[in-house]
Amino acid sequence: MSLRRARVLRVVFARPATVGHVPPPGDVPTRRPGDLPYVPGLDGIRGLAVAGVLGFHLGWSGLAGGLLGVGVFFTLSGFLITRLLLSSYRRTGTLELRRFWLHRARRLLPALLLVLGVVLTATALAQPGTMGRRWAEARAAVLHVANWHAIASGTSYADRFAPPGPFDHLWSLSVEEQFYLIWPLLLLAVVVAFRWTRLEVAVLALLLAVVSFVLLAKLAHPGLDTTRAYEGTDTRAGALLLGAALAVAWPPLVRRLAVTGSLATGLLRATLDLAGLLALAGIGWLVLTTDQYAASLYSWRLLALGALTTVLVAAVAAPGSVMGVLLRARPLRWAGQRSYGIYLWHLPVLAWLAPGLALAPSPGRAMGVLALTLLLAEASWRTVEEPIRRRGLVGALREVRGWRLPPSWGRGVVPLPLVPSGVVALGVAGTVGLVACHAVAGAVPSALLAGQSAPAAARAAGGWPAGGSEGGAGDGGGADRTACRSVVYIGESTSLGLVDPAYLPRSASRLPARLQRVGVTDLDTDILGARSIVERWHDQPNAQDAVAARGDVDDDTCWVVAMGTNDAANLAVGGVYSARQRVDLLMEEIGDHPVLWLTVRSQLRSGPYADAHMVAFDRELVGACERHPTLRLYDWRAEVRPEWFVADGVHFTSEGYRQRARRIASALATAFPASGPAATGCRVAAGPA
Repeated sequence: MSLRRARVLRVVFARPATVGHVPPPGDVPTRRPGDLPYVPGLDGIRGLAVAGVLGFHLGWSGLAGGLLGVGVFFTLSGFLITRLLLSSYRRTGTLELRRFWLHRARRLLPALLLVLGVVLTATALAQPGTMGRRWAEARAAVLHVANWHAIASGTSYADRFAPPGPFDHLWSLSVEEQFYLIWPLLLLAVVVAFRWTRLEVAVLALLLAVVSFVLLAKLAHPGLDTTRAYEGTDTRAGALLLGAALAVAWPPLVRRLAVTGSLATGLLRATLDLAGLLALAGIGWLVLTTDQYAASLYSWRLLALGALTTVLVAAVAAPGSVMGVLLRARPLRWAGQRSYGIYLWHLPVLAWLAPGLALAPSPGRAMGVLALTLLLAEASWRTVEEPIRRRGLVGALREVRGWRLPPSWGRGVVPLPLVPSGVVALGVAGTVGLVACHAVAGAVPSALLAGQSAPAAARAAGGWPAGGSEGGAGDGGGADRTACRSVVYIGESTSLGLVDPAYLPRSASRLPARLQRVGVTDLDTDILGARSIVERWHDQPNAQDAVAARGDVDDDTCWVVAMGTNDAANLAVGGVYSARQRVDLLMEEIGDHPVLWLTVRSQLRSGPYADAHMVAFDRELVGACERHPTLRLYDWRAEVRPEWFVADGVHFTSEGYRQRARRIASALATAFPASGPAATGCRVAAGPA
């Protein structure tokens, strides 16, 4: 039937087809009359994609690029949805939008509502303090705007130190659901109202994809939070549109492949198989080499992923393809058929049972998360997703009336108790998980874990302790005095514990008391999590802003600067300003006042916060001493011990902060002593403990 036929009203209000008897679910999903043929290899692609996502969130070595699995889902969804719509048009002369949207709702909403209900109930029981936030996230997910809610609320998908939230992954479902609403209406307009040809529709999809990928590259600013680019519907629609373009061009290709005994057909199949194999290898290479913080993820890697996935889908879906046979392996098909449930459940399970897994990898705990995720996904697929998809909600409830077990389960789990038992299980496990979270990541600053910063808290804790110094014997500090009577301290998250009673309960151990003991009479602290010298986290003041806000300070004011950790990481992911420029910008803002700058170090071997990047920044600090004669470096890097770091490899334990506070004060007295001129060398050390 020609794509130029049918009336608009008929397209929109077409009645759903009558559904006859469908056998119970098995390994192969049941199909309705008129549905497209089942292609098991496409489920294999789904299985690989969800495995990548699982590996990424579980911190499996070599799968840092597993987040690309979401992009694979996007392209595959764009292909399948568009092919389904155009198949309806060819078969009935309508797009059958009412039927299409009803089927999408049946497929997506029941499992989503189950997960939301379980997590909200468990949250109310075990984490009532976070109920407001979780409820807002759940509401956004039901309204299909979870991605825009995350962007508007300032939630960062790529927060290096925050444990995962149970709903952090629902942004991708919202992107797809928005596509399911908008793309069919656009097809309705161009195919029916304007009577575009197949070629014109394919070109439109490709042009829109190009616009989307350009927006993706433009909105991702190196060194800054990239959530807007990563989760925006406009920036991620490109992958879906590539799949849609393939679906529009698909029927002529299938007709060509249907010709048997033709040399040209054989060559076309062989070419598709070879291209599919190379595309699969290319996707594997991207997964192994991609870093979620890298600027290349937005400039070309997501585009390359979309193109390679399009080729792979074409090769697998082609009739008689070898790639289709390779990817129809039973384990891949099993995971692919349950990929939606696996994706829905994996992050709630991870957030509740092993929230510190990314900070302290544990193979045993990771396997526990994986096992429970697969169990819940299987239960969801058999008792919720498939029955409702096949029979609707009322029919599914009738099917389990009387608490009957599906025949294929044998001695399986009773379907109806799934929800209450899931709530109890996650509630109990969540309480245990909270305890484990505090044990693993207890010393990580809470402001950073929340993806926020706490300058007000830092300043409040930065005042002098009531009643003066409470230092005791054996606490270090020495008798050295500094010429600096007034000090301004500028820092980021690695300094939060210096002034926080949660990490240093004794006020005498905190930075203000330590500085008071070496002669400082006036202290102004400005400590802000996620701060860097140049970049601004969600428009919060950077280090330059913090210095400029002080205006003209007294001549005897000294500055202590604990900056560089985030700057080194920002440089690693494509920050525009070099380390030298960053140091010079801040020193020029400070002027001729004495400055004590702390060197930086981490315990990490990979990623943007790897110690190799810290070494490079420290090297630039040493070079800056020659350009800025008032600059001295306290070599914290040379003195910090591995046991003073918490599991994230960047922040410190309570003992680490106690040592850091004492040594900063001692280094200030060494660099700018009251009894003589400033230290002659660039680097200074702290006094003996």
